[in-house]
Amino acid sequence: MVVLGSYSKGRLLQESYNEQLCAARERLKKFPILNEIFNSFEEYHDLYYKVRKNKVFITCRPRLNGLNEIGYPQLLETLEDSLKKFDINSWQQSSYREFIERLTSSDYYISEGALLEKIAA
Repeated sequence: MVVLGSYSKGRLLQESYNEQLCAARERLKKFPILNEIFNSFEEYHDLYYKVRKNKVFITCRPRLNGLNEIGYPQLLETLEDSLKKFDINSWQQSSYREFIERLTSSDYYISEGALLEKIAA
């Protein structure tokens, strides 16, 4: 018997994740402020699929079954509009850095909290 290749569940999930990453990058381009903040998800390419639990990323990517994540695109449109209204580029550096750190966090609840904070304000 000759084994030509073997795939583990983790490797299959990683490959699927990389495909989702490409789709998420395309979707993020529709939101210029978020695209700049997340740098087109460039740093996400080298991350292991289990690490990427950011709310914005999860909302941008399609699910494994091809359907949109709940809230796409309305949630991101609302966040983008809120960031424009709050004129994020005019914030003091410390406030800006603190918010961006939370919004881009790989912890789902921290990033979701930052997102909801701006949407609700």
